[in-house]
Amino acid sequence: MKKLLPLTLLLTLILITFNIKAQKSSSWVSISVDNTERMIPVKKQKDFKLKVDEIKSYLKQSGQQSKLSIPYPNGNFKSFNLKERQIMEPALAAKFPNIKVYVGRNPETGDNVRISIGKDGFHAMVFSKEGTFFIDPVSKSDNLKHQVYYKKDLDEELINKNFYEEEPIVADQQRFEEVKNKVEAGLVERPSGTELRTYRLAVATTGEYTQFHGGTVEDAMSAIVTTMNRVNGIYERDIAVTMVLVDNNDQLIYTDASTDPFTNDDAGSFIDEVQADITSIIGSANFDIGHGFSTGAGGLASLGSVCVDSRKASGVTGRSNPVGDPYDVDYVAHEIGHQFGAPHTFNGVVGSCAGNNRSASSAYEPGSGTTIMAYAGICGSDNIQENSDAYFHAASLDYMTAFSQQNDGNSCAQISSTGNNLPIVEAGQGGFTIPINTPFQLNGSATDPDGDGLSYTWEQFDLGPAGNPNTPEENAPIFRSFEPTADSFRIFPQLSDILNGTQSKGEILPSYARDLNFRLTVRDDQPIGAVDYDDLSLSVTDQAGPFVVEEFTGDYVGYSSATVTWQVNGTDLAPINTNFVDIYVSTDGGNSFTEKVVEQTPNDGSQVITMPNVNTSTAKIKVMASNNVFFNISTGSFSITETTEPTFTISLNNDSESYCPSEELVFTLQSESILDFNESIELSFDQIAGLNGTFDNSTISPGESTKLRFSNANGISGEFMLVLNASAGSTARSIELPFTITNNPITPTITYPTNQQSDLPLRPTFTWEDNNIESAYSVEIATDPDFLNIVSAGTTSEKEYTVQEQLQGNTIHYMRIKTTNNCGESNYASVSFTTAAITCRAISSTDLPKPIASSSPNTVQSSLNICLSGIVEEIKVTNVIGTHSYISDLTLTLVSPKGTEVVLMANECGSEDDFNLSFSDDAESSNLICPPNDGGIFQPQSPLSALIGEAIQGEWILKIEDAASEDGGELLNWDLELCIGNFQDFGIDQPTGLTAEENEDDGSVLIEWTDNADNETGYTIERSDDDSSNFIELESVGAGVSSYVDNAVKPESIYFYRVKPFNDNCEGGYSEAVTIETLPGVPETPTSLVVTIENDYTAKLSWIDNATNETAYFVERSVGTEAFERIAELNPDTKAFEEVVEIGQYTYRVQASNDRGDSEYSNEVTIDDTVLSMNDELLKKVMIFPNPAKDVIYIKNESTLLFNKVQIRNSLGQLIKNETIIDQNQQIEIPVHNLAKGLYLIHINAKEGEIVKQIIIE
Repeated sequence: MKKLLPLTLLLTLILITFNIKAQKSSSWVSISVDNTERMIPVKKQKDFKLKVDEIKSYLKQSGQQSKLSIPYPNGNFKSFNLKERQIMEPALAAKFPNIKVYVGRNPETGDNVRISIGKDGFHAMVFSKEGTFFIDPVSKSDNLKHQVYYKKDLDEELINKNFYEEEPIVADQQRFEEVKNKVEAGLVERPSGTELRTYRLAVATTGEYTQFHGGTVEDAMSAIVTTMNRVNGIYERDIAVTMVLVDNNDQLIYTDASTDPFTNDDAGSFIDEVQADITSIIGSANFDIGHGFSTGAGGLASLGSVCVDSRKASGVTGRSNPVGDPYDVDYVAHEIGHQFGAPHTFNGVVGSCAGNNRSASSAYEPGSGTTIMAYAGICGSDNIQENSDAYFHAASLDYMTAFSQQNDGNSCAQISSTGNNLPIVEAGQGGFTIPINTPFQLNGSATDPDGDGLSYTWEQFDLGPAGNPNTPEENAPIFRSFEPTADSFRIFPQLSDILNGTQSKGEILPSYARDLNFRLTVRDDQPIGAVDYDDLSLSVTDQAGPFVVEEFTGDYVGYSSATVTWQVNGTDLAPINTNFVDIYVSTDGGNSFTEKVVEQTPNDGSQVITMPNVNTSTAKIKVMASNNVFFNISTGSFSITETTEPTFTISLNNDSESYCPSEELVFTLQSESILDFNESIELSFDQIAGLNGTFDNSTISPGESTKLRFSNANGISGEFMLVLNASAGSTARSIELPFTITNNPITPTITYPTNQQSDLPLRPTFTWEDNNIESAYSVEIATDPDFLNIVSAGTTSEKEYTVQEQLQGNTIHYMRIKTTNNCGESNYASVSFTTAAITCRAISSTDLPKPIASSSPNTVQSSLNICLSGIVEEIKVTNVIGTHSYISDLTLTLVSPKGTEVVLMANECGSEDDFNLSFSDDAESSNLICPPNDGGIFQPQSPLSALIGEAIQGEWILKIEDAASEDGGELLNWDLELCIGNFQDFGIDQPTGLTAEENEDDGSVLIEWTDNADNETGYTIERSDDDSSNFIELESVGAGVSSYVDNAVKPESIYFYRVKPFNDNCEGGYSEAVTIETLPGVPETPTSLVVTIENDYTAKLSWIDNATNETAYFVERSVGTEAFERIAELNPDTKAFEEVVEIGQYTYRVQASNDRGDSEYSNEVTIDDTVLSMNDELLKKVMIFPNPAKDVIYIKNESTLLFNKVQIRNSLGQLIKNETIIDQNQQIEIPVHNLAKGLYLIHINAKEGEIVKQIIIE
């Protein structure tokens, strides 16, 4: 691994303000541009004419350090300190001295800029707190006109979205699994930014790409630098990775599409060609990552391929308009992300999100997602937005840092110190339970040791089933990711949805009980950024909510009173337990809530508030949980007018956070005069039973303060509400303040065990009751009443305590407990108890009989699930009964839940038949009496004492190995006799009455059973597709559920089902298995329908017969625009049909049918007037040969027709090749060696029309 010099100096130079005359914003002249000119369509932008030569001259004169004014999309300008950055190795940079790259930073805002200047003009990307924006030339032909636009303002409807990405290539599954497992296990070194990893990059281009950008090598190099400068900006900020173009990269730039070694429009071919070409020209030892740029191949990359010699250039990106943010960020940064180990992050299922491109281990974004490794804009109805944002999701950061720091990507990186330090991130308190359908707010924080500015991204971090983002299931992601912002908090859903009463895709409140996990990612604003993050979790309960603030409207005067109401809906009860709420007033339509008007008022649904003294017509109310993260905002708006009448205000505070019964309770009241109010204020309070209170002064003047003092002669304790009343003239005000009096610690009452209770488990859980407030408990256990020999001790704030050390069995113990709090400690409460003696149980197997096959050597296993907790003190295997001829073929082994194996019997008794015996270490003899079928007890071959001390809970297995064929039999019974220490019984009754019935309408199978248990947490349904032994788990259902619908069954198939219960401790026994044979299904749909025309105007149809159970095929035809009519019923297994047609337009389709129903229709095919009218001449004088073909086909044209182009399409109609015809007299040669075997259609397009012929590739 190579080390570079530290970048500390580089960063310092970027950050300082240079004493150089800054370039003026006058280089930018505001203009108007016709939208038809735009190379990159945008919905909103600022257009400027840039004096590019003036900028170039200024930067050249300034040398390595300069200042430059950059326009923002709002028309304002900001100045950036610039530093020239080398993105090309020295020899390559020397070849292209007019291509320059600069990085810069605004010292006031922390915004960062990436600038490239070359033959393709001036380009910039700015990372700002308001969002990422770009500056690009308006068109290729005019490098003076520029547009400044936010990424979010791209007009995606006008941008060609026909980008296709094939599934990323996982060439080394084991290495990818290593990365994935590290990520899933939380073993990733998550932070990045203290070290910069530099990789040598080689980029190859097709001739088409170079021609698009002007046709010369320098044109293509300028475009590459522009793209990679932007890509580097993202990678440097997010994962501290950068890429430098290798010295001989110009040799990879091809200018002629007809002679380059690449297939421009086929990603599958292009990726292999790029790998080969870069390796051949640059040399494997001279680059770390390679990529190919084209204008039509789509995207494809090998996952985790950087530094891997055989795959490190396996990445390509092609787009018909390979410029600007849509190409640079959405596509190139995405495909390179795959090469750095990042899988996809979207969770949608529509459009391009369908198929195999979803990665279940990283699908953290709802729908299409919005970050770089998602599929924004290409997932149809699952689209969250139309283009990706220029940053990586936290999940992508995990994968990419794991790959680059701990996997293959670390093997070739050049590592240098940045001098940057990581931010310190706190996601805040988690663990709250929130109500359904209720907004909430997460508040994080971070500090930077270097004093850098920070940006924050809150992202949901949950994986769940794929699906529609509007109808999530289980723990599927429901909240989208948003661009980094200066705010350390995030409101869920977005505030605009709450205020407008709308629901946006990807911002869906949870409507059912589930978990919610979140990650706060913090980036500093250095160009080579430092990134770290922190997590928190919430749970959602459907036992409460929604928490709703009622509509609030009207006109109010400052300091006037009004009543706020809200729907509590169970949020004051467990598991949420929000007893108090805070109330805020917004004066800007709900965009901020800076006026807290009530703090910690009871969550009872109603509260009188005092209006702030402001002028606003757009006020709103927010009620927020005092001890939680959920809230809601009132509907409607109200107005407040500053008071013009003199009045007063009061505030109330307690002098101590908590009080003890022996203390005086002191509260301070402060008054304030408004508009010179000078009337005396009379004070009073609502009496609190058991407390005697007096004011130091019950009458005060506005602006004065006084104290209210309570004595607690009765020593009461608890939670109380102080209500203070103040009046002056006609004005009356009231304030509530909750407070707590902590009791003098009360000795607890022990509820378990009772004094002198016996048979306690060896790790008992003690419980007690008391009325203590804000207290802790100290617990001690000893073997003597004076507690001189303490065997266990601990503290807890709960009213229970579980002994961690196993106590000695059948022994008298003593337990004592006392309460402690800020007011002191209580006396001890104590009990004595006796631990249980060893418990013995006999447990029988339930999954028998088990056949022992005679056809070949085999192993049979019988399982016995024990739902008991304890430790093995003694064990016997009894009543082992079975049939088998020649029992010396058998070895019987007992396997414990831990996996310990004890051989009971092996190769005994020669040719004797059958067995009925028991095994115990205490038996008199280890010598079996043959035949062993009289119930005798023998010592096992290996001692059962090897199992003493192991846990009994779990699956015990009796394994029978049959070493020979020809002899067989059955295992009929076996039992375990266990003597158990620290015994507990968690047994679950097994289900009975299992049935299976097919739904004839949809072919699903309904499984039902009788639920006999009352302590299960669920049932596991298992199915076998071939016999009654090889079962696999289908799914688990919850407690009390006694049915399941299996939709994944096939017609005409036999299935076996069984069900078993489980709880948090263990699994119960299986039900008896049930068998069902499904009915025949609807036949499979015919595919690849094609039609050709013969000389006699015969339309010939052919298709692929995918069905095995059809009884007929139907052919339907539409003439012109008329409806389809059935024209033929054909025999099963038919694959062709023909008829004579006249000139006209004909559309055909076919379907298979049987007694269960009809299949879906095949694809439709059409012939029209033009094809028919010139058919004779085309067919007679146009020849395609050879057919079948293997390496090449020839098209010979002896007609007078003028050919324009030839296309090859596969049987699905997808374009495979596209050839333009220049020489009409030339015999056309088309290579087909890279085509897969199968049927293809040749479309010959002439000036006079088109002909379609079939060919077969062998």
